Amino acid sequence: MRIDAASLQEQLLVIKVDAEKLLSDLSDAQFNWRPGLYVWSIAQCLDHLNIFGRQYFPILIEKIAQAEKRNVLRGGSYDLGFLGKLFLRLTEPPVRSRFKAPNRFLPAPEKQLYSVGEEFQSLQDKAIALIQQAEKLHWRKIKVASPESKLLKLNLASILAIVVAHERRHLWQAWQIRNHCNFPARDEDKKN
Repeated sequence: MRIDAASLQEQLLVIKVDAEKLLSDLSDAQFNWRPGLYVWSIAQCLDHLNIFGRQYFPILIEKIAQAEKRNVLRGGSYDLGFLGKLFLRLTEPPVRSRFKAPNRFLPAPEKQLYSVGEEFQSLQDKAIALIQQAEKLHWRKIKVASPESKLLKLNLASILAIVVAHERRHLWQAWQIRNHCNFPARDEDKKN
């Protein structure tokens, strides 16, 4: 599998549109509804992505700035390599493998739809800009520590592909909640 800046940016634009559809016409109660004790709400899925973005994007921005200073140029498309493909396969929806989120990425129990949705869309714009900034760099020569472990370092091509897949994973998870058979109707719908 090969990736490039344009395909990742396009995927993020699709994610933005998908998130808009997901959140359209939801009440805060629906946004925070959980189908089970150990299942995240739509709010928690998106809050987790926001927390991840707030904490991990600055690391990526710093790595890109360092590579720019060192003039690590190339651009083009990249093969992910064995580890990149493995982690991408584990991350992509539909979810086959579940992982416990590290404590620093755990979402709040409840959030307001508007603030989480706005931050999510803003972080997608930042991710698109980050990829655009990195477009001329040699992604395979830029090593970035995994958010899970400082010991595991992947190249920027793999990290960016996995980050975008992580977004899709949790949007898919949020759609499973919205489409759940017990998903509550809006209060206005109950009155009619």
